[in-house]
Amino acid sequence: AIYLLSLRNKTRATWWLLLFFLCLVAFAAASICVEATLGVGHFYATHLQVILISLAMIALLQLAYSYPRNPPGGSPVGYARWEARTVLIVSVVAALITTGGAIRQAAQMRPGGMPTTSTPFADVWMVLASAWALIVFWRRSVVFSRRETPDEPLHRLLFRPRGRPARAAFAFLLSTVAAVAVLVVLQTWTAILPESRPLRDLLPSAGILVAIFLLALAYFNYAPENTSFLVKLVGITLVTVLLALTPVATIVAGSFSRTAATELMNPEPQTIRVAPRADGGYEFSQIPVQYDEAVGSPAQPGVYPLPFEFPFFGEPQHTVDLHRGVVSFGQWVPLSLQYNLTPAILLLRDNAFAAAEMYVKSLPDEFSVTWRLTEGASNLGPTDVQATMYPDGSFDLNYLVAGQPRTQAIGFQNGSGERALTGFDFAVLHDALPAGPDGIAATTEVAARAALSQELLPLAYLLIIASLLTVIVFPLFYYVLLIKPLRLLTAGVHRVDQGDLPVQVDVFYQDEIGVITDAFNRMTTSVWETDQHLESLVVARTEELAASESRFRELFDNMTSGVAVFEP
Repeated sequence: AIYLLSLRNKTRATWWLLLFFLCLVAFAAASICVEATLGVGHFYATHLQVILISLAMIALLQLAYSYPRNPPGGSPVGYARWEARTVLIVSVVAALITTGGAIRQAAQMRPGGMPTTSTPFADVWMVLASAWALIVFWRRSVVFSRRETPDEPLHRLLFRPRGRPARAAFAFLLSTVAAVAVLVVLQTWTAILPESRPLRDLLPSAGILVAIFLLALAYFNYAPENTSFLVKLVGITLVTVLLALTPVATIVAGSFSRTAATELMNPEPQTIRVAPRADGGYEFSQIPVQYDEAVGSPAQPGVYPLPFEFPFFGEPQHTVDLHRGVVSFGQWVPLSLQYNLTPAILLLRDNAFAAAEMYVKSLPDEFSVTWRLTEGASNLGPTDVQATMYPDGSFDLNYLVAGQPRTQAIGFQNGSGERALTGFDFAVLHDALPAGPDGIAATTEVAARAALSQELLPLAYLLIIASLLTVIVFPLFYYVLLIKPLRLLTAGVHRVDQGDLPVQVDVFYQDEIGVITDAFNRMTTSVWETDQHLESLVVARTEELAASESRFRELFDNMTSGVAVFEP
């Protein structure tokens, strides 16, 4: 993108490509935020990704209509001008709809709201826009090829473009296919290889990097502007360095995540008593295990009446909504628990609990719900979590684990929208601790990510240093070893083209370029010597012709004089 900005004479295709690259770079940055944040930050970063992709589709579609540059007299694709304008209007409207949907979901980020990160319209639009861009690139490739070889059969032109413009359109077609394929794999890789997390993490980042590089390389190879070989060389080096370091980061992160997950799991059965205080807060205490083996009757997720009025953060509650290890009041909690938009008691948040067996027990003096995850339902192992509520507003969080489940979030929240998350670890609770007015929640995800960030910090520094070396230092070496000899050789070719002989280019190194330069010097010397020899021959022949002409002229004059003397 920086190199495209540095170009003096930018075409329309250059500007569209620049916008496309900037959107992809911003999308990659948003992807980092999606992976590095939880709760509200994760929500906004996800919707920002969708908006950036919709903007990228505008640039990609217009790039398809303007690259390569249309010949004078109009577009070779018939009605492409009004067609391009129509597609521009449609893509802008689609981007506005996508942005409006993101704003509408952001407005739901309030107490009692039901925000979602689902974007079905944006997903469908991305597929349609990408498919149409491929069709336009392919169509332009065929039409440009037809201009070069009018008699060539159509089926040969589909995959064997003729001429530079056709090859340019076809190269962008292949690059776009690669980029779209990466996005498709990004969405489906989890389903294809659910147990291969290192590969699942490695492929998207490496794939996006390769896709961006292929698009840039396709443009630089066929750009109407004069481009530099140094840019391509540095780009290849930078991509190679990043691709080499990406697997290292993925392997280290995967190994450390597994270790951290084991260390941060609940080691043994326990019960946490949460009791209200007079000032409106709550306090914790770890008590002997109170797990009730009589779990009650089998039940399904849904709303259940309470046998008593249960005060929760000072508000009387008469019903509960039970769903995936969460006891909520007013509505179910469908998203990340750190939103804190709904009053809830958080037992164990994990997608595996979608398949857990649920039991409900309702008595006049207590109400309990139990989720039982059987062996083989997930990698958590057999797990029971149980919440028991009492009329005085206190409740117990009971954990009976045969394996070691990863507690992504446990605690409680009041639904105020304020962040209730903390680094507090229930697994090592010994003393009673106060909970703030918004509640308290603990998650191993935050601790694991913080520890992982410290673990990967040296690698991050290495990545930054390697990138800076590639962008700043490597070009100097490339310039001295490769670019400068090539430029001198190119300048020598231009001098020969202008008739400036002899030309001698300095040979810096005895490598391939040195061999070519030496051959060029010998060739120009030979041409100059031949030219000099021919020139001397021409001069000699010219002198001979001049002498012959002088003799013939003298003879002619003498003959004319003789005729005049003997004339009667």
